[in-house]
Amino acid sequence: PNVVSYCSVVNACARGGRPDDAERWIARMEEANVAPNDFAMSSVINAHAQAGRVDEAAAWLKRMVAASFRVGVETYNSLVHACARRRRPDEAERWLRDMQALRVSPDVFTYNSVINACSQVGDCEAIASWLREMRRASVRPNDVTFTTAMQAYGKVGNTQDAVECLDRMRDAGFRPSLRVYTSALRAVQRSPRLDAALAERLFRRLLGDGLAPDWYLERLMADLLGDEHFEALRAQLGFRTAARAAAGGDA
Repeated sequence: PNVVSYCSVVNACARGGRPDDAERWIARMEEANVAPNDFAMSSVINAHAQAGRVDEAAAWLKRMVAASFRVGVETYNSLVHACARRRRPDEAERWLRDMQALRVSPDVFTYNSVINACSQVGDCEAIASWLREMRRASVRPNDVTFTTAMQAYGKVGNTQDAVECLDRMRDAGFRPSLRVYTSALRAVQRSPRLDAALAERLFRRLLGDGLAPDWYLERLMADLLGDEHFEALRAQLGFRTAARAAAGGDA
């Protein structure tokens, strides 16, 4: 068998979620004096990363760098994403910095994974720092970037950053989703100082964007405004819940 044959088997194992088998085929390649190439090595890294095996993926990436292979952004992204899934923001950042040191430019997917890692631990300060770095690096955020950041603001009650995130999302040409608005309103709910007026403004913006509240958001708004005020708002604006609106029923 030649390198192409071996790499095909390694990749098949990796794509099948069998990183240990992929490793064994790399070992067999080396025993047969067939040098693994960057494709084979990346396949093993991706398989470990997709399985959430951060340490194993990291070890293989280090091995790849030590062998002077060019590691592409997709392979780094696989590892950074695995770090985020495991709630390991420090490691996600470290691998992004390693990319930069090797002159591999992080893309929006890299930054999104690091922001996701920070979001999962509620580190809004770090998220703000990463958003600034994206601007400096001329990496344009996408809707996932904003949605992920907004989830963090919702968790910790950070209303100022939540509102700014909504504005930046709109300025970037993205229409905030119901999920994004819900996170913003959760930030209002969890803020140390309840701002019912802000909650109502956000809700009116949601309706103005053509969105209909779901049952959860209706209960959240009733909690923020009080049942009587919320029902008065319903009568004034004539909105229906998303499920009922889709079915054509009454609110």
